[in-house]
Amino acid sequence: MLDAKVRYSATGSASCLLFDSDMLLEKVQNASISMLRSATAAMRVRRPEVAACWVDMAGACVAYNGADVPLTCAIGVGTSGPIDSDDIAAIEAFYDSRKSPVRIAISGRTHDGVNGLLAGRGYTAGVAMENWWRPLADMPGR
Repeated sequence: MLDAKVRYSATGSASCLLFDSDMLLEKVQNASISMLRSATAAMRVRRPEVAACWVDMAGACVAYNGADVPLTCAIGVGTSGPIDSDDIAAIEAFYDSRKSPVRIAISGRTHDGVNGLLAGRGYTAGVAMENWWRPLADMPGR
C-alpha cells in the first residue's frame, strides 16, 4: 500500500492538518459508513416496502437496501481487528434472510486474514474500488 502524508489547509487559514495514509483511509471509511447509514435511512422512508435496514456486526456496517441495489453491502468488515468464520456466517445469515447476495467491501484497512477467509468460503473478488480526488485549486470557477 502507498504510504503518504497529506497536508490540508483551508483557504486563508494559517493552520494546517497533517494526515497519514492510515488516517486518511480511516476517514474515508468512516465517511462511507455514514453515507451508507444515511442512504439506508432515506430508503426506509422512501420505499418502506423494501424494509431497508442496517446493523453493526464484525466491526462493520452491514446494510440492506434491496437485493439488487449496490448500497446493499457491508463496509468495514475486519477493519477494527481480526474476524472469524462465525462473523462471516452472521453476515451471510443477515443477507440470506433477505434473499440478497452478500457484498463485502474490502479496503486497505481490512485485517490481513479476511481475504483468505472469504476465499476459503467461495467468495471471489470483484473490481477494486478506487477513490479519485481532484484538488479544489484545479476546479474551474463558476
